[in-house]
Amino acid sequence: MTADNRERDHASHARIARRALRGALVALALPSLLLAQAPSGDRPDTHQVREGDTLWDIARQYLGDPFLWPEIYRINTDVVEDPHWIYPGEILRLPGGAPVPVATSESGEVVAGDDAIAVSTGPTTFAQRRGAVAGGSGAVRSMLGRVPASSVNRGEILSAPWVDREGGPREFGRLVETTAQSIVVAAENRRRLSPQDRVFIFAPRNVAPERGERYLIVERGPMIDYVGQIMIPTGIVEVEIPRAGEASTARVVQNFGEVKMGQLLLPMTSVPTIDGTAQATAVETGPQARVIWIAGDVRLPSLQRYVMLDATERDGVKLGDQFTFMRRAQRLEGGARLPAEDIAVAQVVRVTPYGSTAIIIGQRHGSINEGTHARVTARLP
Repeated sequence: MTADNRERDHASHARIARRALRGALVALALPSLLLAQAPSGDRPDTHQVREGDTLWDIARQYLGDPFLWPEIYRINTDVVEDPHWIYPGEILRLPGGAPVPVATSESGEVVAGDDAIAVSTGPTTFAQRRGAVAGGSGAVRSMLGRVPASSVNRGEILSAPWVDREGGPREFGRLVETTAQSIVVAAENRRRLSPQDRVFIFAPRNVAPERGERYLIVERGPMIDYVGQIMIPTGIVEVEIPRAGEASTARVVQNFGEVKMGQLLLPMTSVPTIDGTAQATAVETGPQARVIWIAGDVRLPSLQRYVMLDATERDGVKLGDQFTFMRRAQRLEGGARLPAEDIAVAQVVRVTPYGSTAIIIGQRHGSINEGTHARVTARLP
């Protein structure tokens, strides 16, 4: 290579290096400029749901705390029917500012710090001081908080799984086929049937279908040894054209999960109700239970997740009871001892001869798993 060629190569490399340096400096400066121009706390007004999004993730992204997801749900109930199910493409409004979970004592003092816990009262979240609500024994005083029965809405009762006899209820109907014959294959391949999809159904046995009548759609979940069959609601259908002796035409009006052909139908009268005006009160002693199943295959269930307990109506468990979940005292290697600790509160939304279903309404931290001990610490009148 000649001296002239070497000089030209060096000059070319120098130009490339200078351009790269200028680009790097601009790249480094740009975020600072953007941050300097953006007002403090600025965030988008809306979020478009992407595949895999959850309200938990969206709250963590925009509010900095996943436990604040009910704040997003509260202002989007016209879009989100069930907080466990949001779908790609939906546009969700975001709170104008990140709410700070606080509560006040009777004297008006703001409660915060390590003893603050997240509590769901339906569509909002606040913090509540540990033990500030209930009186009585030490065990009751350490209860996370007493939450009114109205904290559980009708939709959360409708979508609650329960444990039944093996195979599920004896008297049931069935989703048999989509009415759109030309897209049968496509319907079978879809993850779920959406609201407004029309289907042919057979009503539950010994039930004469009527126009406007609704049925709960359920699927059989796992069988728990020595306990029973988990039944999981997936949606609701409404009869549009009733027919005697043959399939009736119905329309899917609500989804809780994946609605598929062949799933079972049960009368809506099988769904219990809770008095939304009643106030739970603390009790000194109550039935004890342990967690035997967690809905949704999640490792650490959080607010508004369902857990199944092995206590039944024979054990004295009643609809609306509130269980406090406890981590028992344990001794570590080396002799160190961890004290017992209350970790969450859940309210019973289903009770059967085989078990109880509770929805988490208050949580100190996520430590609930199969085998976690719980005790009834508050009851409805």
